[in-house]
Amino acid sequence: GRAVGWAVAGTAALVVGLVAPFFIVPWLPRHVFGALPWLPTSPRRVNALLDSLPASVVAPGRAFIDLGSGDGVAVIEAAKRGMRGVGVELNPTLVALSRVNAALSGRGVWSRTTFGVADLFRTSVDAYDVVMVFGVIPMMPRLAAKLEAELVRGTYVASHKFPLPGWDARLSHVVDDIYVYHYLPPPAVSYK
Repeated sequence: GRAVGWAVAGTAALVVGLVAPFFIVPWLPRHVFGALPWLPTSPRRVNALLDSLPASVVAPGRAFIDLGSGDGVAVIEAAKRGMRGVGVELNPTLVALSRVNAALSGRGVWSRTTFGVADLFRTSVDAYDVVMVFGVIPMMPRLAAKLEAELVRGTYVASHKFPLPGWDARLSHVVDDIYVYHYLPPPAVSYK
């Protein structure tokens, strides 16, 4: 009886020890962990975004990046549609969780996704057809400037909850609290 009790208690402690970081670490303060708190995005909301984009953009072989990818839901949903998905996240616990989620998603998702620990401001976005971000108000001006400097013509930018300052003319539509922008800078003028 006592041995069984110790075995059950030991197993429970092991499970809690393995699982707890996935729930505790995402909410550690920025000054301790260096990342914003994790606020999950539902697959329903991501699919509403993807459904709102042209089929030629949400297509096999096209590239999707989520800056601050959390548990990887957005990247995984894009990969389910055949897109090549990249998740950038400061929190290594969430990167590990994203990789597990991708591996468990089936449908070839694992082979079309990449998750890495990186700072979104040090990650180039010039090779992507869709750039998604769930930022906070204080970072939005810096993010808008980064995107302005790096995006290529035709890229779609999805900003969850908060609009990009100065990008009103590029706003394509809003779907389920996601501001969707189409980056179409004026063509370069050639003087001949």
